[in-house]
Amino acid sequence: MKKIIKINIKENIDKYVGLVDGFILGISNFSVDFDCLFNINEIKKICSKYADKEIFLSMNKNIFNSELEELETLLSELSKLDVKILFYDMSILFLNNKNNLNLDLVWNQTHMVTNYNTCNYYYNKGVKYGLCSGEVTLDEIIEMNKKTNMKLLVYVLGHQVMSFSRRKLLTNYYKSIDETYDGNKKEIFDHDKKYIVSESIDGTVIKTGKILNGISVIPILLNENIDYIVIDESYIECDKIIEGLKIIDNIVNSINVEDNIAQSKEIFEDDTSFFYKKTIYKVKGDK
Repeated sequence: MKKIIKINIKENIDKYVGLVDGFILGISNFSVDFDCLFNINEIKKICSKYADKEIFLSMNKNIFNSELEELETLLSELSKLDVKILFYDMSILFLNNKNNLNLDLVWNQTHMVTNYNTCNYYYNKGVKYGLCSGEVTLDEIIEMNKKTNMKLLVYVLGHQVMSFSRRKLLTNYYKSIDETYDGNKKEIFDHDKKYIVSESIDGTVIKTGKILNGISVIPILLNENIDYIVIDESYIECDKIIEGLKIIDNIVNSINVEDNIAQSKEIFEDDTSFFYKKTIYKVKGDK
C-alpha cells in the first residue's frame, strides 16, 4: 500500500518527502481545489528532484472548447514525464487515446467513482487507476477492488469535497450585500455543522468542516490489497499531518496498531464519514 499526499502548500513537499510514496499536485490552468498550482517547468523539476516518488497531477476541472488546444499541448509535454493524471473531463481521455500518448490516467470524477462496472468500462478504455468517491462505504470499496482490474486510490484523511460550482458564489454573495469578497476561504455554519468555502477563477468549492479520519480502516484496506491511500493536507496544520503520516506508517508496518488508531482519534477526532454509512435515497410514491 502506497501513501500519497495532496499538496496544498508548496513549501511542505520537503517536510513530507520521507513519509510518503508520492504527491498529488495541482497544475496551472487545469486544477481546482488547490491553493498552490505548479507550471510545467516546476513539474519537470519536481519529477527530477523526487525521482523515487510517484507524481500525480490533478487535472480536475471542466474543459472548455477554447482550452482544448492548450490542453492537447500540455498533455503531449506531460507524456514525456513519469507522471499520472487524475482527470475529470473526458476530453483528457479522448486526447490521450487520439494521440496515443499512453499517459497513466486516474479516473477522478469526484462523486462518480462508485462502482466496479463503470471502473471496468474505463479500464477497457485504457484508464488504469480510479480515485474512489468519498460517498462509498468500506464494503463497496472492497467489492470494487475485488471486481475491477483498476488500481484504486482511497482518501483516508482530510476535509472532503461536498460540492463544486462554476459560479463565483462568494463574490456574488458579497456583491449582494454591497461588499467586496477578499479572496480568502470562508467558514459557514448550518446549525452545529461547519463548512469550508473557497473560490478561484474556476468556481467555488465547498468542503466539510470536519476532517475525515479513516485511519482506523487502514488495516482492512491493507488486508484487501488496496493499492493507494490518499491524505489531503488542505486546511490542516502541517505538524498534524506529519503526526498522522507517522501514525499511518506505524499501522502499515503493524506497529502498535490499536494504540496508533486511538492516537489518531485524539488528533483528528473520529469521523469516518461514509465508510460505515450507506447513502440511501428514498423515492416517494403517490403520497
